[in-house]
Amino acid sequence: MTVNKDLDQQIIAVQKEMSGDKKIAESEKYQQINGKISSILDNEIKKIQAKRPNFWVPLIILLIIMGIISAVLHFGRSRFWLVLVISIAILAVEYLGYDFWRRSRVEKNYSELLQIQGKIEKTKGNFNPKYLDLENKRVDLLDKIDEIFDKDGDSDQAYHVLRSKYGDLLIRDIFDKNGFRHYQIVYSLDGKIEQVREFSISRAGYLLTIYEDGNIKKREFHGESGTVLSLKKYDDLYNVTDKIGAIKDQYVGEIAAKVKEIDKIKKNTPTCTYNWFEYKKISDDQAAESLKEAEYIGRMKEGKEENPAEQLDHDLTDKNLEGISTINELYSDYDQEVEKLYSKVEALKQNNYSVYKSLTDLSWFLRPVEVFGGESKKKIWSHLSDILALNAAQAEVVKQLEKSDDVYIINNLILPLGEGVTTKIDHLAITPAGIFIIETKARNIEDGRIYRAKNELDKAAIRKQITLHKDAIYNQLKIASRGFFASNAVEQILNKDAIRSLIVIVNRDNPQKQDFLIDNPNFYREYDRSLIINPSEIEHVIHRNTSGINLDADARKMVAAALEPNARLVDKEQLGYDFFPYLNDLKGQEYRGQIWNQLKGIADLQKIISDLSELVEKLIEFEREYQTYESLHAILPYFTDHIPDEEKQLTGKVKDIVDELSQVVHQQNDLLDKIEKVVDQAVVGYSDRIKTLQHIEETNLDAVVPIAVAVVISTLVGTMF
Repeated sequence: MTVNKDLDQQIIAVQKEMSGDKKIAESEKYQQINGKISSILDNEIKKIQAKRPNFWVPLIILLIIMGIISAVLHFGRSRFWLVLVISIAILAVEYLGYDFWRRSRVEKNYSELLQIQGKIEKTKGNFNPKYLDLENKRVDLLDKIDEIFDKDGDSDQAYHVLRSKYGDLLIRDIFDKNGFRHYQIVYSLDGKIEQVREFSISRAGYLLTIYEDGNIKKREFHGESGTVLSLKKYDDLYNVTDKIGAIKDQYVGEIAAKVKEIDKIKKNTPTCTYNWFEYKKISDDQAAESLKEAEYIGRMKEGKEENPAEQLDHDLTDKNLEGISTINELYSDYDQEVEKLYSKVEALKQNNYSVYKSLTDLSWFLRPVEVFGGESKKKIWSHLSDILALNAAQAEVVKQLEKSDDVYIINNLILPLGEGVTTKIDHLAITPAGIFIIETKARNIEDGRIYRAKNELDKAAIRKQITLHKDAIYNQLKIASRGFFASNAVEQILNKDAIRSLIVIVNRDNPQKQDFLIDNPNFYREYDRSLIINPSEIEHVIHRNTSGINLDADARKMVAAALEPNARLVDKEQLGYDFFPYLNDLKGQEYRGQIWNQLKGIADLQKIISDLSELVEKLIEFEREYQTYESLHAILPYFTDHIPDEEKQLTGKVKDIVDELSQVVHQQNDLLDKIEKVVDQAVVGYSDRIKTLQHIEETNLDAVVPIAVAVVISTLVGTMF
């Protein structure tokens, strides 16, 4: 009968889990020992040359020092020569002694290195033959096991050796007379049981019992599909009806509690997700106001508190929708949590959980909100960003105009041109020097320093706009000059052409720097009465009298009265926006408060929905695992015919071989342990002596100490005689 080795990889996987790196270390010990032996024997020892220390330089220094000392201490000639000879003799003895000591150390360490190499060479000569002899015996015994096939009554037994880096194993397969394998028992090479597999002809899969030190570690059912079920978990939990019911009730109760939390938010926050985005037509002005308030709330959520001046500067920049982006991220995260939750909820339906209906009933309330962004809304997003910037730019212009007390200001008006045609004017400033029609543009300034008008693409449109503005003012003034508002001031303006057009460029890149340069201020000139300026120039320009008139306060009021009755406030283009539109009747703090509460509601809901999603996932996973373990009820009865413990033990010829094999393995391990200690000691000693030789070669005698000793002793001798 051919031995079936289809489970060998699973056996190795279990062996790896149980033994891990320990077995690998044992199998590699022989290679490691030989590697250490080679590191000693293959290393060529180079005997260093112990160079004599330099004697002449210290001698010259000594002579100089002794000469100085003799002069200071007033030694006579005879005493000087005595002291000098003594100092030279002492220095010579020191250097000769050091040289002798150094050469002795070199010889000693070199000799010990040769002894270590000789000892290791001898150890290798004794160790390798013994180990290889034992290894050959082990291999022969393993080969004998592979050849064994026993027939015993109604069963057949086949043996084979499974070799792996985690340690070799003996596999015993027990078959019935029809060739069906009932059991597979795995032994270590010392005969200890490691694993037992029990098979059933009626069910796919097997029961696995794993042993550790002779005791059962764990038992599992392994299905053909790769399913692994713990019998302990089955016995302790999934086979206990009361425990199953309690766990399900716990999950259902926690889910129901979260649903109640949502109901509470729903009750206390009627303006929640289901009606936040009711579609409604509103004007640009309304949209800008709503957007501005929401933008500040979004920035507040980022921890950015701003005063009104800072808010105005922020609106001017290209990043004036950062707060809205923060809100969008909150909405996006919320949407993902809702979608994640309802992607799981349907799994509860088939198990008839009561919370399924509660969760589906909430779907209309928790549905994902529409995020104000995405490809379909890029155009409107950019449009509203420009509106915020333009409104802020116009506010900057008004701030500059209001610095003067002698200026009458009319903001955002439309004047008729006839036949139903109108023209829109951002600001009209009536000053002593005449009428100034002001058009505001928010632009990015090159490096924040200079505005280049020639780079603008709307030159023709702006010139046409300038002409229409002037025509509208002239028409209104001509009508006034013939009617009730006729005055000398109006006549002066008409006669002296005291109507000028200003295009004010406001810096978007750096709102704090509005005194930038303009490279061509007359780029839009029309009839010598148009000028491009920056906000810091407004006050000066509107008081520059180039027409020779001087309108006093009464005259300015008369001119304003001539224009205002026929003007009407701007009603900007009506567009559809779906960003907090139903709140447009609210203003100021009340408006901000409503937005803040709604965002808090979304954040609270997101946390609850995240918790709900996790609970539903756990319940589904528990239900799935429970259904899987339920299958064991039908499977386990087919595995009741367990093999008796005494029959699991090896007997007969196989036992004799394994006993002999166990002795060989123990002898190998003992030999490895003994040799490893010897080699490790040799490696340490060898390394220490190599380091000592390197140190001797790299160091030399420091001349300071020998000179000092010679000077001190010779001086003492000189003072005594």
